[in-house]
Amino acid sequence: MPETVDVAVYVTPAPAIPDLVGESVDAGVKGAVVISAASRKMGPQGVKMEQQIMEHARRGGMRVVGPNCLGVMMPRQGFNATFAAGVARPGNVAFISQSGALCTAVLDWSLAQNVGFSAFISIGSMVDVGWGDLIDYLGQ
Repeated sequence: MPETVDVAVYVTPAPAIPDLVGESVDAGVKGAVVISAASRKMGPQGVKMEQQIMEHARRGGMRVVGPNCLGVMMPRQGFNATFAAGVARPGNVAFISQSGALCTAVLDWSLAQNVGFSAFISIGSMVDVGWGDLIDYLGQ
């Protein structure tokens, strides 16, 4: 049985994300994966959304992956918080990419070649969690 994961996954129109993060923080959720494109790539409105997301997250000690990402898979735990068509097989090597398109290509290749991963993570715009955070986490 997979271990319990205390994380919220958001795939909804971008303007709703800051309020949803605030509600999740109020409910005690400690992690979020924001798949929606609520990021600075949208211009000033996106910058404001990122700031609001992080204000809420910091208030509750929440860590945020994304926004604008494919999501997170932890195959050994049976955790799939992505919009990918397939699920990575369990393996011993983690894969991290900023690019959701690259993740999709690598995932498709890995399924065809029977290659597995310990984690498969798309970090998108990195409003909070970045390369160093994930390398440290996965190394432990």
